Amino acid sequence: MRALILLTIGVVLIFSLFILHKKRKKSYDYVLLMINIFLVAILYLNSLNLEKIGILSFVLHNILPFILHALLLVYAAIILNFSGHWFKKKWWFLLPPILFFIFILTDVLLLTPNFSSIVKARFDHPTITYHIFYKGHMLYAIITCAWLLQKIKTQFNVLKFNLSSLENLRFHWLKNFLKIIISVNILSILLFILYNVNVITSIEVPYQILNFWIIAAFLYMSFYGIRQYSLSEVMASSSGISDLVMVTDTPLPVNSQSQQGDNLDEAIFVNLKAYFETSKIFTEPQLKIADVAKNMNVQPYLLSQVINYYYGKPFYDFVGSYRVECLKNKLRNPENHKFTILALGLECGFNSKASLNRVFKEVTGTTPTQFQRSYFEK
Repeated sequence: MRALILLTIGVVLIFSLFILHKKRKKSYDYVLLMINIFLVAILYLNSLNLEKIGILSFVLHNILPFILHALLLVYAAIILNFSGHWFKKKWWFLLPPILFFIFILTDVLLLTPNFSSIVKARFDHPTITYHIFYKGHMLYAIITCAWLLQKIKTQFNVLKFNLSSLENLRFHWLKNFLKIIISVNILSILLFILYNVNVITSIEVPYQILNFWIIAAFLYMSFYGIRQYSLSEVMASSSGISDLVMVTDTPLPVNSQSQQGDNLDEAIFVNLKAYFETSKIFTEPQLKIADVAKNMNVQPYLLSQVINYYYGKPFYDFVGSYRVECLKNKLRNPENHKFTILALGLECGFNSKASLNRVFKEVTGTTPTQFQRSYFEK
């Protein structure tokens, strides 16, 4: 395990150099750097405490995991661009580490005389209060990671009403990381319960298993985190994150108070389709609803509602349908056989092979290759 920890420290140092070497570093880069530093500290303390433990290392061993998880929440909040009030009003995620820190200091300084003489016993065989905090920390990690997964899903649904391309914002790596952390903490609870009831006789066993998975999870996050763009960076080229249209997932009537309002909304949708067909604006890979609304002299929120009501799906799917139809027309043309499907897809507004195949199959039920082959086999 010591060799694994030393290897991890070396890899983390390399990641840290990459982060520091980045041009135009963002706030989340510095948070990612802090996460890596705290990870190394925790792993080192885990290794140290299994051999010789003191009061300081005991306190740090208990507090640092809470701080690491709090940093993770801050990191996710920044790259997902949760609004500023998230930090002001949603400060509950700091409460568990604060309470645990107060408890440990009280226990070390006031409740237990000569704590240094029993620190090893307290580490190997915690009291019921420590058990509550230890298991509580794991539950805290599970709950907050599940909450973050839900926030990512909500944010992604909002983006579908605003953007035509979401390749840089799908956050698969972050969702995978959070699922791993949830699994690791569930495993932690089970392993330490087995140790507490003497099914596992050595405390080194759960630490070795968990350290391996924690190392793998955080290295995975760092690898993708270095390459990550925040939501605010992607939106900065247009209207800005503050102009995101917030619309529900289900089609809703728009301006239904009057027949005149309904006629206006229908006219907007008719004009929108005509505008798409004549301007071919859907071929712009990073098209945003704010850009279309500005060109049509319509409020983005109203345009999003109109699309959601009359098309039945958000802006992302509406633009995707035009891109798919554009690609289908190109695939039907024998003169385009000399071009790759990706090249034709890029002309229609798709920005990657992955998004091309995914959206095309969602709309048609088949891949572009299968569509082209079946068309010319008729």
